[in-house]
Amino acid sequence: MKNKLFLSMVLLSVLNVFAKPVKLPSAEILTKRFEGKGFDHFIEKTNIVEELADKTFESVGVALKIELALHDYNENLQQPMMSIMMQMRKPEIFEIVLKDSPEAIEELKKLK
Repeated sequence: MKNKLFLSMVLLSVLNVFAKPVKLPSAEILTKRFEGKGFDHFIEKTNIVEELADKTFESVGVALKIELALHDYNENLQQPMMSIMMQMRKPEIFEIVLKDSPEAIEELKKLK
């Protein structure tokens, strides 16, 4: 798993050269969006809001932050079913964070 994560980080950093910057919303907006979609526990157990709020990242940088938060969350929970559920809900997380930048969502879809 760690090798896969490392490889993902390297790949995303290489792809970062071609990405466009994205200004992310405030902590208050992100928190409301996450809570509105039932991600209360996720934001409580990770520092995803603090990592992203009011910052500007390349779209792949946002993807990396989300992947790392999911990895940490799943490692700490150590519940395989919850990990599977969170992986299935990953697109929702991207939608929450990048709601104001639909072009960034499209850019990331092209990388898959």
